[in-house]
Order: sequence, then structure tokens, then C-alpha cells
Amino acid sequence: MLIPKDIQNAIQSLSQAIAKHTDPGDMDAALSYLVKVWLTTPHASDRKIATTSLDELYHSFKVFLPHRDSRKVCIFGSARTPSEDPDYQLAKAVSAELSRCGFFVITGAGDGIMAAGNEGPGPERSFGLNIDLPFEQEPNIFIKNSPKLVHYNYFFLRKLFFIKESDATILCPGGFGTHDEGFELLTLIQTGRCAPRPLVLMHEKNSSYWNSWVAFIKNELLERQLISPDDMDLFIITSDPHEATEHIRHFYGRYHSIFYRDNTAIIRLNSPLTSQQIHALTDSCGTDLTTDGVFTYSEQTDVASDPFPKKPVLRFLFNKKYGSLNKLIHAINNLS
Repeated sequence: MLIPKDIQNAIQSLSQAIAKHTDPGDMDAALSYLVKVWLTTPHASDRKIATTSLDELYHSFKVFLPHRDSRKVCIFGSARTPSEDPDYQLAKAVSAELSRCGFFVITGAGDGIMAAGNEGPGPERSFGLNIDLPFEQEPNIFIKNSPKLVHYNYFFLRKLFFIKESDATILCPGGFGTHDEGFELLTLIQTGRCAPRPLVLMHEKNSSYWNSWVAFIKNELLERQLISPDDMDLFIITSDPHEATEHIRHFYGRYHSIFYRDNTAIIRLNSPLTSQQIHALTDSCGTDLTTDGVFTYSEQTDVASDPFPKKPVLRFLFNKKYGSLNKLIHAINNLS
């Protein structure tokens, strides 16, 4: 729709005023879309969605911005798990070990497994993303008064920040919500809508909780060819907090991150590669992920606006098999 001229002028004036304090970026476009919502949406409930979403985005960005350079791990599980339950103690132990190894922990801020995930590292090393529900849930006592607690009205924004701000995910036994988070993450990885990352399924040593889940995945999805064999490598199962932590640490050993330009995938590295190592990667992964069988290495990205321009990078023409990227990442990290 066309915005009236007087409103266009007001938008430009406001954008120019903001430019005196910070880079306005796409402020004109953002303000224009907000105006369009008001001009085309007469219902107060629709406008509330827009304003509440902006408010929640603002507070989320504000809380996470000082910690953007730190790796973070999401821990999900049932809010109904009592503190004496072995799965609670397992979640508490793995979250504490992750904290000792330099990771922050993100939970849904509720009781049960979420409380364990905040108790282990304490409020200084954990975040809580609480959802406001009619009858539940209050933030747990370990995160309730923390400045790293964010409240949400909308699940979709809460789920956005669970993915956007994390580098790995741990699923402990839980109900519909836990499986929702797990399947959404797997879907986003498989479709390339989020970067590859470790997914760890944890239950106490005498439990078969995730074994039953994996059996369903194999029998009903893999056997029917509804997923690819490589998709089974997107997660591991363990009852050992140390194994879970080391799996996540190892994932970000030599591998740093990935981004895409047109048909090219660009993997940032924490340390350089030799020509022999590049040949080894070509032999093991070239035909699985590239359209031409070639990996190209350079000492830095040379990509405009890259936040990590000095990282060495591995480039390849990507065949869009996102579910297979973990194989390459593990191969990179396992290079001697």
C-alpha cells in the first residue's frame, strides 16, 4: 500500500533524528511497516500483536547483547520433574559442568528440569526465557530475580530466541513442549534455517526414555525413507554429563561457524588447515556435500561485513544437503 506523503515525510524526519545517535540502518523500512500495520489493521488485538512483539524483541536483544560472544546451551525438559528425581540431578550436573567449561545455559525458566538447568550454573551463568501462561508458570527460584530473565507472551518469539542465541541443545525427558523444541530444532537444521549444532538427548542411566524415541524414528521415519540416514547423526544419547559436555566442546573445536553466499557454503575455522588435511576432507566428504567435489581454502573470509574477517575459511559449492553438514564438521574437528 502507499503511505500518505505527510507520513512518509515524518518517517524520514524521525530516521534522520535517530541517525544523530546511531546508524539508522533500515529504520525507514521498519517504521514504514509499522505504519502499514496501523493503516490496514483496524482491530486492537492485531495491533497488540505488533506492539507486544516489538517489546519482547527489544527486551530479548537487550538481555543477550552483552553476552553475544559467549557460547550458550539450551536445556529442555519437563516442568513436572521433582528435584529428587535422577533426571533432575542429571540436568543439574550437566548444566554445572557446562558452566565450568565456559558455556552459559538457557532454560525456559520454569520448574523441574528447567530449574535444574538454572540451579547448576546459578543465575550468573544462565538465562531464563519465561512464558506467561494463564495458570502457570512462575519463574523458578534460581532465575526469578536475575537480570538475565526475559518474559514472553508469545511462544513463537520465545522459540526464536532459544534457537537464535544458542549453540547447542540438550533434551531431557519431558512432555509435548520438550518434543516440540526437539523436532523444531531438527527441522531447522535439516532445512538450513539454523546453523548445524550439537543435539544431546539425556536420561538417567536406568531409563530407556530416548531409546524408545530413537526406535520410533528408525522404524517409522528412516525405514519409510521419510528422513535420510545422515539425519540419524544429528543427535547423540548419553547419561554422562562429561560426555555431553565434551561432545559440545568438540563440535566447536576447529569448527567455528558457517554462512552462505549464493550457492557457496563458507565454514569459518578456529585454526588453519594444511593441504594434506584439505585433501583428506575432500576424500571423506567431497562427494557428499559439494556439487563439484572441491573444497577451497583461504586464510581469511574477504567477505564484506563478516563479523569474523580474520578466520581461515573452507569454501565449497553446496548441494544443500543440510542434514549431512555434521559429518563434515566432525571430520574437520577430528583432523590431527
